[in-house]
Formats: sequence, structure tokens, C-alpha cells
Amino acid sequence: MRKLIFIVLAFFAFFTVSACTPAATSTIPNSNATTSPFSTTGAASLETLTDLTTAAPDYDDFDTLANYDEVFTLSDITYLVYLYSPECHNCVAIKAEMLAFASAYGDYKIFFFDVSGTVFGDRDAFLDAVDKTTLLVPYLVLVQDNSYFGSYLGTTEIRAAIAAIAAGTLTNWE
Repeated sequence: MRKLIFIVLAFFAFFTVSACTPAATSTIPNSNATTSPFSTTGAASLETLTDLTTAAPDYDDFDTLANYDEVFTLSDITYLVYLYSPECHNCVAIKAEMLAFASAYGDYKIFFFDVSGTVFGDRDAFLDAVDKTTLLVPYLVLVQDNSYFGSYLGTTEIRAAIAAIAAGTLTNWE
């Protein structure tokens, strides 16, 4: 538990003092690579710190989705989809951590999906794919080879998942 708290605090500390490197500019891991796409090789270092007056990142600074049909058809790479609503108290509570996580780990893609506005696509097909009957947020979906790999619902599960991904200990996740 201490390790989890330390990792979460480290993400928060990183977010408050460093510049954001949006996932859109990150490198995608080579599919033939033998290392995990969640290594820290893409993480920002002390040399990348910039002026503290730099605006804090927001969801729009990263890759976003607005269509349920895109969730499992984006690419053959390993990626994450974070579903949220700006009006959701728990989504607001974890926002800084999710943005810090997306900024710190550039070896993979994370897509942010605001489900509160006009959303396109087949929501029911998405819910079937993730074996849910109702969409609750915050919700983190793990996608590997264009297929549903797993998901985490709520701040506690999501914090544990991003800590495990950062540590490279998420079971069977490549």
C-alpha cells in the first residue's frame, strides 16, 4: 500500500512541477520490442522541466475520442481509453492524476473520452464488449490488439491500475 501511495504522490508531484508532453507526440513501441510498452523510457526527465508558469494540461491536450465505435478500432497497438465526465465528482477528483500519468508515460497511447456531451456510435455495442449494462465513470479500458483486455471502474481501481502499469506489474498486460 505504501508503494501505491508513493507512486500516486510521485505522479501528482510530477504533474505540479513539470511540463506536459502530450501523448500525441510520444513514440509508439515497436511491435517487435521485447520490453514492456510501459517502461519509463518515454517519461519526462529533469532536463525537460520548463517554466512553472506553463499552463497545466487538460484533456484536450491529449488524444480524445467522441465515438464509441472508435474504442476498439483505433490501432493494433496497446492503448488505454479513459472515459470521464466533467460533471462527475470522482472524475474531477482523479483528473490531475490521469493527466500526470498520460504526461509521464509516453511509450503508449491513452485516449480521453468525454461521455457527457454529444457522443456518437453504438453505446450498447460498447457496453456489450466490456460486459457492462450501464456506463459509469470514471472508467479505464485497456485495449490490446483491438480487443477488450480489461477495465477499471472508479477512482480506487483506476489509481491501482495506473500504479501497476507504471510499475510494469499489471498481470498479462504487454
